[in-house]
Amino acid sequence: NVIDLVDTRALDREYQKQAMEPVVGYLELQPVDKIKSFHNHLSEFIYAIDTRKHCEGTRDEHTDDSWLYLRLYVVAQGLKYYRKVLADPSAMQKKYKSGESLMFVASKAWAKVTKDEASNFDSFTFKGFGSFVNDDGWS
Repeated sequence: NVIDLVDTRALDREYQKQAMEPVVGYLELQPVDKIKSFHNHLSEFIYAIDTRKHCEGTRDEHTDDSWLYLRLYVVAQGLKYYRKVLADPSAMQKKYKSGESLMFVASKAWAKVTKDEASNFDSFTFKGFGSFVNDDGWS
């Protein structure tokens, strides 16, 4: 599982770049379609926990960005924790922590593989990386 490569200790110390280096390093060794697949799966994971119940389980009011970054943090904690939170919204991270840098690992790896600028990465996903957009989760 690629997401389990995140250095969660570095992430908890807010060393975002260091935390994501193992994931970027792994993805840089993969073909472009695998990098894009990772990016799409990440958006699906983020979308799945974009629900009212998950948000109510936190201590803070959230902006679009803070809610996104907190959900990225949950995913970055690994598949086991993510699945626990997905199944039980009350297990959602209570205190705000940011996993913002996870959103950019695919574009960084893609840039290395293609020798192109990360900003040229086609980051389109069907679910997107929005906040408060999961209609079923917020109804």
